[in-house]
Amino acid sequence: MSASHRNSVSSPHRPPSVAASRAAVGAVVRLDHPADRPRAGDRGSPSQVTPSGGAFPGRPRRLLDGGGEAARDERVVAEAVAFLRLHHAGQTDPSALSSRVDQVRREVARTGTYTHTGEELRFGAWLALRESGHCPPGVGWRDLVVRDLRVVRDPAGVAAGCADHLRTAVVPPSSPAGRAGAGAPPPSGGQVRPVVTVFGPDLPGEPAARVHNLELVGYAGYERSGGAVVGDARHVGITRSLGGLGWRRPLRPGRFDQLPLAIASGGASPMLFDVPRDAVYEVPLEHPECDWFPELGLRWHATRAVTGLALRVGGVVYPAAPFNTPYGAWEIAARLGAAAGFGAEAEVASRWAREVDAAPEPGRGLEELERAVGHSFAAAGVGLVGRVGPAERRCSRLRAWRGSRGPACFVVEPDRLFALPGPGTVSVAPAPG
Repeated sequence: MSASHRNSVSSPHRPPSVAASRAAVGAVVRLDHPADRPRAGDRGSPSQVTPSGGAFPGRPRRLLDGGGEAARDERVVAEAVAFLRLHHAGQTDPSALSSRVDQVRREVARTGTYTHTGEELRFGAWLALRESGHCPPGVGWRDLVVRDLRVVRDPAGVAAGCADHLRTAVVPPSSPAGRAGAGAPPPSGGQVRPVVTVFGPDLPGEPAARVHNLELVGYAGYERSGGAVVGDARHVGITRSLGGLGWRRPLRPGRFDQLPLAIASGGASPMLFDVPRDAVYEVPLEHPECDWFPELGLRWHATRAVTGLALRVGGVVYPAAPFNTPYGAWEIAARLGAAAGFGAEAEVASRWAREVDAAPEPGRGLEELERAVGHSFAAAGVGLVGRVGPAERRCSRLRAWRGSRGPACFVVEPDRLFALPGPGTVSVAPAPG
């Protein structure tokens, strides 16, 4: 990706509006809470509500039914009280909770919102991550790394903070020597740690910056004539839409070209930002037995960093709050092997069959891919989660559904260009049957 397109789209042609971009991507299902928040101005009359012409697409242009600002304030206070009760549970001084609730009530009455303390934000981020079903086992709320960047509200600052999130989420290797040409790390260090980065919240009449990508690290997908795809087939549509926003693909497209981040603030059109190569910690894949495996040129990034969800804590919405979770070897193998991903399963199976002089076996390609992922990540010191069974997956879905209605949770917003449910996201949906 050329330097001329770093940070923002530098083309003399202005990118299309967010509304036009969303139309190109497709309709996004409208879900609950975040879309119900009014876009009023200061603490003035209802006439100060943002008119319908210039608001961020998908945002309502009306006050809540049944009382306007008063009803909104009551809703924020009710959610705040429910959250604060959890945060203060177990404390010996009951006056601390009542004092904090009174403080929140006064602040909401004056401004329409309130500010969390650092401890409240840390606890809320941990609670939301735990209830999403993505929290690694054994991570307490004081063990979670919460980066408080609430003062950052502009797209450029959010992009820089996202890059730092990736650097913070992976402990750097002991020595810089040995990094491969594609930006992969040497086989030492690289331990993943759970991190949540919280940027500025939505304010009454002032929506904060939003990252439209589903994940911070995503590989482009280029469709060729005849239907063949180079790269990640899941991202063909996203790649095409980013091109419509002004992104220029490399002169020689490859299988692992990093997509830029599309970030918008205050209803403006998204700006595009490159993700620095040094921030993306990738693991080149090798096989414990097959010497030819590195010739395939496969690799994967060390941790999933989810950006397609908003963090809601006690009635306050933080639309940009990326968090990272560990991968499972089977999950990476599936994303690399599936025809809807990189299509490497058939490639591995064919090569394996030639090497052993035998007919291809069903499922052999995916099995060897999973072995290669597990072996390579272990050699790089990058942790992977174990395989879970049907019962555990169902429990995770139930927890995510329950958590999406709790006082602190990650939720899908309807305003994202690419915020469709996918791997690594939690969709606010009816309870699983």
